[in-house]
Amino acid sequence: MNSDNYLALELQSRGNEAMPGVLQLLRDSKLADLCYAYKIRTKPEAKLIEKVQRKRKDKPEYALKDITDVVGLRLVALFRAEMADLFEGILSAITHSNGVQPNPLCKGRPEEVIIYKGTNAFDDLPARLRDIANRVCPGLHVREEHSREGYSSVHLVTRLAVAAEHMPSKDYRLPIEIQIRSVFEDAWGEIDHKFGYVIRTGKDTGKPISNPEFVLAHLRVLKRFSDACMEYADAIHTEAIGVPPSLVAAKKVVSVASDEQILERFAVLGIPSDLIDSYRRARDIKDEAGKIMDGDLVEGKRRYINAAETFRELIESAEATSEEFRASAGGSLLYYYLRMNEAVCLMSTNERDQVVAALALYQGLEATYQDYPLLKMRHGQALGKLGHLDEALTKLRESGEAAEKIAADSNVTKIWPDTLPKVDYEHLAGTQPKLLGYHVWLKLRSLGTGEDEQKSSLFREAYKVTLPGLEAVKDNPGLALSLHNNLLYYAIGVLSRARDGDDVSALKDSTLRHLNYIEKNGPALGTLKISTADTLMKAYAVLDRREEAVKAARVLMDRCLSENTSELDEKEALEVVRYAHHVANGGKVALVN
Repeated sequence: MNSDNYLALELQSRGNEAMPGVLQLLRDSKLADLCYAYKIRTKPEAKLIEKVQRKRKDKPEYALKDITDVVGLRLVALFRAEMADLFEGILSAITHSNGVQPNPLCKGRPEEVIIYKGTNAFDDLPARLRDIANRVCPGLHVREEHSREGYSSVHLVTRLAVAAEHMPSKDYRLPIEIQIRSVFEDAWGEIDHKFGYVIRTGKDTGKPISNPEFVLAHLRVLKRFSDACMEYADAIHTEAIGVPPSLVAAKKVVSVASDEQILERFAVLGIPSDLIDSYRRARDIKDEAGKIMDGDLVEGKRRYINAAETFRELIESAEATSEEFRASAGGSLLYYYLRMNEAVCLMSTNERDQVVAALALYQGLEATYQDYPLLKMRHGQALGKLGHLDEALTKLRESGEAAEKIAADSNVTKIWPDTLPKVDYEHLAGTQPKLLGYHVWLKLRSLGTGEDEQKSSLFREAYKVTLPGLEAVKDNPGLALSLHNNLLYYAIGVLSRARDGDDVSALKDSTLRHLNYIEKNGPALGTLKISTADTLMKAYAVLDRREEAVKAARVLMDRCLSENTSELDEKEALEVVRYAHHVANGGKVALVN
């Protein structure tokens, strides 16, 4: 027996000894409960030797130490939607952040994470996994690979806390490859490995496959069927449990425009000029982060966190000045705006942990600044991003009511109070109605099927609470276009559910008002924001303007399939394309959701 055979036997033996500990980890961490099935194996000595010999044809230096799947663990989810939970659970086990002991995995981060993408170009899972990886293991590189054959799976390589005595390197620890798949991906993968993999690689040549060219073609067709079954199963899963609120709704946070009014107020209240200058510089860092975020998400988030830290440092320096200063009108107002800016920077990252931190800041501020409408609005936004829709709606409504009460004061036209400076009011007057309507719509989206009457009522409510914002943004073409788009969407949501007895004529008038505004004031269909073009397509379809609906549908399909846009995530783009394809092919108008 040569040294490779002996070492391969040792690896096999050590892998077999490690497997019970891995299975215990699955049970203790509750990962086993998330799985439809799970499988574990150690590569036998003969397979290890065969892999080295095969790899050496292209890589002469390849050795047993380079094999990364000595132990293999496969986690099979019943629904693809549950794969993200398994992925997060495995990362928590690898980083030892789940508190489970004993843990057979080496503490650290995965050596490799690969998402193999199959035939579904609009699969939203990779984006979700990248977000999880960034949260659990910041900076972890997640590689994506497209498979011509359609293979789809998630692979992670990490190490077990198991050494091999005769391995040349004393630092060597036994590698384990962890695969995460759905049940349909696993079934197709097993069939493809048995027949297609043999044909493509020439392995197991003692088991010839008849009609290989037809077998490969059939496997590609089978992959499409299995992907369709997987999507349909996930649709059943969604219908059965409802649409869960996203942990973080990744929508842009529009900040109050940079202004001089608040800085002037600081000066009147006796804030030292050096603090005012520092505040201005921190505000400029925040504004720059917002500009960068549109083009470079990673850098934009980094800048926002840097801006938040800058505001936090200013708070520490301001508080250190004296207790008297903090208790003064000027010190109190400065503290409010420093904390508000810190929180909005954190919330603008759309990272769950940062949004949670922002929420804590808003909750702390409300104990002292309970009459400040902008604070209530931001508080509501943070709650909404974390999926607490009822609480978010309450805060957003409180914000609007508090602002109306202040604006109704006859003196406010001359002197706006510190609770709501004019610049804050102007921002809130256009933003709060839009946010309130959007969160009503999010509540609507959380409903399952068979709730059309309730959905119609919520669409009406979303329209009603959004409408007052039009007056506030009439001199801002960009905001006006965005608000008309939302109102048009809510109007056609009601119109698509109109029943006998409804005032259809009034509903159409409302729909046409917003549609005409967008057609007249917006750019050409091919350059509109995709979300606005999607609303136009649905409006044309609901109004039975078939030619215009089909034209818009085709433009949307072309753009979603060809553009590299950050406006929509992959799941949203898939929804747009599905509806557009339905409209372009003369399908019956579906209810707008």
